[in-house]
Amino acid sequence: MTIEAVHRYRTAGLALLAAAAMALGAAPAHALTINKVKKCKTIGAAGYYELTQDLTAPGADTCLRITANKVLLNLNGHNLIGAGGIGILIAGKNVFIDGDDASLSGFSIGIEDDGDNAIVENFGIQNSSDTALYVNGASGSTFGNLGVGNSTNHGVHLRHAAHIVLHNAGISNNGKLGLWVDQSNNGVFNNFQANSNGTAGVSLGCSADGPVGAGCVGFDSNAKVILSAGADSNGAYGYAIDQDSGSNVISGAEASQNPTDDAFDGNASCGTNLWFNQNHSTSNQLGCTNE
Repeated sequence: MTIEAVHRYRTAGLALLAAAAMALGAAPAHALTINKVKKCKTIGAAGYYELTQDLTAPGADTCLRITANKVLLNLNGHNLIGAGGIGILIAGKNVFIDGDDASLSGFSIGIEDDGDNAIVENFGIQNSSDTALYVNGASGSTFGNLGVGNSTNHGVHLRHAAHIVLHNAGISNNGKLGLWVDQSNNGVFNNFQANSNGTAGVSLGCSADGPVGAGCVGFDSNAKVILSAGADSNGAYGYAIDQDSGSNVISGAEASQNPTDDAFDGNASCGTNLWFNQNHSTSNQLGCTNE
């Protein structure tokens, strides 16, 4: 799915939900039943769901668990509060979630996507004790208009994921990595800022500590495109690509005030990675990262 296609879903109210429902093969707009959500629960049937109030998860439980395919969920700007656990767990396929400027806070993982072809937009995810947004083995999902910050570990962690689109995001003040692309391929990451994270703004590699030691054995991670991004004032690196991560394209990326390197590529002469139209000052390989 292209970024332009994603934006077509981002109109207001029932028109947005009806268009998404038709795209996912659900019933026509006039036949939509609105299922009200008033407490943390499992959503186990296809349909349109709408939050009516803020929710607080009991203990360290998951608040909203989506196990069905073809679910449309509108949070209507309501907030989810946790004490561990997962805020929203997506286990079904073809799930559309519009936060409508909702916020999630206090969970171990704010949103976890284990299903394919999800669209998740218009959220703030703060104060996660592990990771704000975790994409675990999913393919074809799109995430946009996110504000992610103050996680103990990572802002966004993509693990064994493919064909992921991330656009229009602010990822800041996370304890380790802002955007961690971990053994994932064919992603497009556009128009985001990853600033003031503990180790790196953007890290392509297997280690939670950034590009340390040898690359991953059997690391299949390639064809990732980073466009029009910024990575300033992180603990060590702005952008870091680990050894054996290849065929990545970094274009129009800006980085400054990262004490180790604004741009780091662990492959000799950048390997098969393409860096061009950059705006940064320091690099471990100025010859190939400053083209």
